[in-house]
Amino acid sequence: MRGPTHVTHRLLRWMYRGGRPNALARLLNRLSAVQFAIPLLSSSRWATLQVRGRRSGRLVSFPVVVADYAGQRYLVAMLGQDTNWVHNVRAAGGRAVLWHGRRMPVQLEEVEPSARAPILRRYLEVGPGARPHFPVDRRAGLEEFEQIAAQYPVFRITEAGQETVAPDVYRLETRRFFTEANVYLVRSGAEWVLIDTAWPGSAQLIRAAAESLFGPGTRPAAILLTHIHPDHSGSALELARAWNLPVHVHPAEMPLARGGIVPAYANPLDRWFIGPILRLIPRRRLEAARARRSLEGTARPFDPEGGVPGLPDWRCVPTPGHTPGHVAYFRERDRVLITGDAVLTVNLNSVRDLLAKRHRIAGPPRVSTWDWSLAKESVATLAALEPNVLATGHGRPIAGPETARSLRDFAARFSGPTVRRALR
Repeated sequence: MRGPTHVTHRLLRWMYRGGRPNALARLLNRLSAVQFAIPLLSSSRWATLQVRGRRSGRLVSFPVVVADYAGQRYLVAMLGQDTNWVHNVRAAGGRAVLWHGRRMPVQLEEVEPSARAPILRRYLEVGPGARPHFPVDRRAGLEEFEQIAAQYPVFRITEAGQETVAPDVYRLETRRFFTEANVYLVRSGAEWVLIDTAWPGSAQLIRAAAESLFGPGTRPAAILLTHIHPDHSGSALELARAWNLPVHVHPAEMPLARGGIVPAYANPLDRWFIGPILRLIPRRRLEAARARRSLEGTARPFDPEGGVPGLPDWRCVPTPGHTPGHVAYFRERDRVLITGDAVLTVNLNSVRDLLAKRHRIAGPPRVSTWDWSLAKESVATLAALEPNVLATGHGRPIAGPETARSLRDFAARFSGPTVRRALR
């Protein structure tokens, strides 16, 4: 005897005959898109996807089911490659909006077919309405899902402001006033690590990004800093307390952990601007403010030759100059380089470049760099690594076969004739 489930499956196949919704399906989709956006009327896994139409230019809404797998969230096209929202997402460069009680701008990154099988199986577990459109049962083995994986596009969800720089490397762009600073969340095996913490007041944003990527209540294996400047270490103390973790820095950076200006390591901005202002503030008030933000007792030195805390597949590259203990982090297997402020992809030394929003390799900001000659040597050190991916403290990451050559060319111009000879 044929049960109600069989009848429902036949109805759904009729509504989506040929992989396209008929008039009834389109009507029900519009109603579902409204329902899925309202938490009181829908499951927490349901949402409304809004993406700009590739031909009309208007925002188009689609009801979707969000599947969770290995701490991340995904959208699956149950109708396969010809699904309308898939074409729109690709045309929009992955930019979209998810609605479920609140508007959440997201970036959708398409998953390679070779990694889709377990996600597809999880999708059928949490999305019963999709089962009639798949030729395999939700309880089938992964090998059966692997055979159909190329037919069903899958997209990883990250909140806007997050970007996948390389496998297991995610960038979060933070902004304060008119400046931006990058934070990196790096997965290694079953754990992940936070590199840099942006300006003060960024802790909530960073924790939300971490939970979006790695699941609710997540906690990193370690907090690492490329250097101690307020746009890179500003939220370190708050995050260290929230996660009950130390903050790892190069030993030469420890004198800066207490806060304030260390005369031996003062940069031009310290000497010419910040120092004179601080001298006008009563000493007791200044010490109280410093104590509230000090990393003393929280910062912990690590041996750069002994491995990177929490990242056994990365190595630390000392790059002094911008600060005395500035470091970069390098993953040898695919040559991903996180540079902090030793190398940037935006020229903070040029007002013209900033106004024009030029995106190109540049050195550290001179006004906040402690030793300019050491900074030049550090640029050459990073160029010698020949990275495929350049993930910087400010500016958008650069990736591709031309990255190493572009960095070498810049180092040759920036670091002078001695370095040019060494690079050759």
